[in-house]
Amino acid sequence: MKKHLGYLYIFFGAAVLFGLAELETQRRLISAKEAFLGKAHADALLEIRQVGFVLDHIYENLRTLAALPSVREIDRHAKNMVGDTHETFQQIYNNLASAVAVSEVYVLPGDFNPMRIDPVTGKPEEPIIMFDELIVDAASRQPAELLPLLSASQIEEIEIEEYKEFQKQIAWLKRHYPSSGFIKGLAAPMISSPSLLTCDNTDFIRTGKDADRKGILLSVPFYNKGGQFAGVVSGIIRDNALKRSLKTSNMALSNAAYGYNIGTPLSSQSTSKYIYSHQFPLSVLDPKGNWQVWVGREYAEFLASPQRKAAEHFRISCWVVIFLLAGTLCLTWRTWRSYQALTLRQNEDLEQKIKLRTH
Repeated sequence: MKKHLGYLYIFFGAAVLFGLAELETQRRLISAKEAFLGKAHADALLEIRQVGFVLDHIYENLRTLAALPSVREIDRHAKNMVGDTHETFQQIYNNLASAVAVSEVYVLPGDFNPMRIDPVTGKPEEPIIMFDELIVDAASRQPAELLPLLSASQIEEIEIEEYKEFQKQIAWLKRHYPSSGFIKGLAAPMISSPSLLTCDNTDFIRTGKDADRKGILLSVPFYNKGGQFAGVVSGIIRDNALKRSLKTSNMALSNAAYGYNIGTPLSSQSTSKYIYSHQFPLSVLDPKGNWQVWVGREYAEFLASPQRKAAEHFRISCWVVIFLLAGTLCLTWRTWRSYQALTLRQNEDLEQKIKLRTH
């Protein structure tokens, strides 16, 4: 038993060192996780800015258009929108469209009804103004064999769906904001729609996928000189244009009021694969629902992070050092015990020889 006592001490000491190393490793892993989460949150704050910028830019431009005297005084067929007035509208539209890839900008009257025949044109009613030059320009750059994938009847169908949604928006705004007195200062509301097929075929003519022409309708009310609700200025923006503002694949833009979510599916956002998961509210003046951006970071990202790798490297280094130390001590103990045993045998042999000689 005595000869094995040294090994027991060595193994006990190694176990203590392994325990201390593991405690330090866990401390470092916790610190690495905190550092990773802190950086993930800081990065997320930067990433959501672009999404907020897109919606804010749309809002500011639509609100500016809605406040133009020429829009507030516009007649049913925009006959009074000439000269500098038209140029101003065009410049604001170009600024909006070029910055955030908005598809179209419409001005619609408060009594808009696409199922009613316009007595002037003899056709179903249309928006007062439709600006969509960017779509025309984009289409003109496409190969001729790709144009058009949609028939005229299909386009009319999609337009009717858009128009019906505009009717719903107009009715809602007229009911909740019937006059400018319901708006505090410049805080005009901007409401949206569920995702629907739009007439923007910029990408659809190349891919043929319905997902490339789906989008939302964003509308701001405008009021006449007397402060009464007169209609809406609306922008159409495709889902994939909004999706491009999401900087990573683990992001999503959503508004539960419209059942709207682009980016990471809602069903995936709460899974255990995410070490970081956070919803950020956006400051969009939408009275119908809250716009939010979700940002997630997967555990795989943390496992690949330098801080986590450093903690694991520390653990492995400790194991190697403790193993080598324990092995060296065991070898030393064995050598020393062998030397002791040899010395003892030699002393016993010497004593035996001495006894034999003296007898």
